[in-house]
Amino acid sequence: MNGLRKSLWNAMLILCMFSLFLTQSFANPLSTSVYLLLTGTVNKYGDDPAMGWLDVVAKDGGWAKTRVAFIIPRWWHIPEISPTGIHIYGFTLVNASTVSVQKSAAYIAGNWTGFHIFWNGTSIKSLAQAIKNIAWIKTNGNLSITDAYTVFTISLKGFEPITGTVVHTRIITTEDILEGDLNYDGKVDIRDIAQSAKAYGSLIGEIRYELQADFNFDFFVDIQDIARVCRNFGKSY
Repeated sequence: MNGLRKSLWNAMLILCMFSLFLTQSFANPLSTSVYLLLTGTVNKYGDDPAMGWLDVVAKDGGWAKTRVAFIIPRWWHIPEISPTGIHIYGFTLVNASTVSVQKSAAYIAGNWTGFHIFWNGTSIKSLAQAIKNIAWIKTNGNLSITDAYTVFTISLKGFEPITGTVVHTRIITTEDILEGDLNYDGKVDIRDIAQSAKAYGSLIGEIRYELQADFNFDFFVDIQDIARVCRNFGKSY
């Protein structure tokens, strides 16, 4: 197993170094703007305790990439078997009508899409199949981040409020935002590779799963996600 992990790690590094010469960072075509980079943890869905993640990249007055995923009950982790089953929710912002990034608060509104599944199986394979067959639901609503960027609330039509705690916030003025900067430190380096490598092969609900490393939001961190980190390896903004 250790030999396999070492081989995987070496393969990731080779892929990243190769991508460094073949790819370019994606840049917002507009002039220098204010960007919000934020992560958080979901604590409740309505009155129910929940375990989950929030990931936000937003340009003040422009676009936003906002995703949230969580599980009820919050104390459950795969591969443990929940005697009562689990609820899995996921939502992503499709297009933003309002993006406001202020000194101590932010507000993002628009159209979202999401899903809710109830799973009471006994294996990761059956959960992966259930997620593969999810039906996405269109909705609309907003994300409000308040109290000097310490707490957030997501209000979506047809769903209970999603509340949680902000873990990391960075507000910057720049022209470019680099995909693959998982820890939002302004560069894509070995730390980001290590973070994605740790989550590699994980499914939502497993302790190793990280929403930031799941770029295509399919709730499974695979080689496609690793490649997205490698595209901008060695670059900064």
